[in-house]
Amino acid sequence: MLIDWLQSDKLARRVVSGLALGLACMYLAWAIGYFLLPEGALRGKTGAGFVSDLLPENAGVWLLALIWNSVIAFVVVPLLSLLAIRRLSLAYLLALGNFMLFGIFLGTNSFSNPRPEALPPNLTVFLATGPWEIGAYMLVAAVLANRYRFRQEHWLVGKMTRVTRRDEKMSIAQWLTLVLVVIVILVTAWIEDQRAVERASEMATALRR
Repeated sequence: MLIDWLQSDKLARRVVSGLALGLACMYLAWAIGYFLLPEGALRGKTGAGFVSDLLPENAGVWLLALIWNSVIAFVVVPLLSLLAIRRLSLAYLLALGNFMLFGIFLGTNSFSNPRPEALPPNLTVFLATGPWEIGAYMLVAAVLANRYRFRQEHWLVGKMTRVTRRDEKMSIAQWLTLVLVVIVILVTAWIEDQRAVERASEMATALRR
């Protein structure tokens, strides 16, 4: 039933089911991280740190967030969307994995700028940019879910077969969804940059006291 929705011919079903499953995975991982794992267990283990090492020292948070999210949404997700296991596009697995990893980071308070203490699962997380950024990955995965070119019949092992399908043009709804993804990536990058500036200002003020 769930895979039927994730691979539905209707984009709205794919979007709704993908986001609902992703948020459920995030909250489950959040609870596991909060109740079972030590605080700070994953601190310093984000891929964004690797990207920041490749950029000039004066590159801002906005540029870092923009590059990181754009590469995942418009390079990694489309590449994975070419592959499917049975009928499930691998692009979904990337988005779901990011939702779960973000949940673990929330539960263990492992961010580079941690809160005073880890918080139990709640709804204030939607004030952060993380769920929106990962939601954008899920939107791209949903748009491209039925465009895979190779399929493996079994989850762990099996022959990879090429799927021949006629070239289908993107619908207006699909293009509008991708435009929404671009907007989300731009806005969240700007928000992260503004919050970084605010933190730097607060630190400078504290040092002057």
